[in-house]
Amino acid sequence: MMQKHSRFGATLLLLSGTLAFTTVAYNSYGDTSEKVLAAALDSSLNERPASTNQLVQRRERLEQRRNQQIFEVPIIGRQSGIPVVEVTFNNRRRFPMMVDTGASVTIITPQMANQIGFRKTGTTRVKVANGETIEVPVGRVSSIDVGGAVIEDFTVLVAGAPLLGQNFFSGYNVTMRQNMIVFRERRR
Repeated sequence: MMQKHSRFGATLLLLSGTLAFTTVAYNSYGDTSEKVLAAALDSSLNERPASTNQLVQRRERLEQRRNQQIFEVPIIGRQSGIPVVEVTFNNRRRFPMMVDTGASVTIITPQMANQIGFRKTGTTRVKVANGETIEVPVGRVSSIDVGGAVIEDFTVLVAGAPLLGQNFFSGYNVTMRQNMIVFRERRR
């Protein structure tokens, strides 16, 4: 919320708890329009005075968010140190899945496959962590949603532990924080 206090042709802006001082244009009634006020704030941000550094950083973050999709997904737990997030399949069923940056493909369990309408398209051979090669069902789900990041007609394998793999987040820059994973859409 923005509050303004006017005096002597200058305006003191309070925006998100940060103060900025800027001059503004007044109309013949002594009022300012929102457009003039916004232009004055924008102009003062472009000058980058040291006292408005926080406003500049906030503006830059907002511009970045406008230019790319950012999805913040809470970590709901950890399994053997691997973050676990909630994943929604086909807009209806939610499951906890480990985010495995080393897995090339997303894996669901046979029980998950039965519950979400998995469509088998064949089988494939995969090498698992211990070096063994196994044959597993491969197929598609209508959609996968992780914190608002949605991919439709998505390929998954059916095997052991549920893992969110590279085929989901390869289009994102991934930042892992203590309690959250941030997916930033890569520029094309």
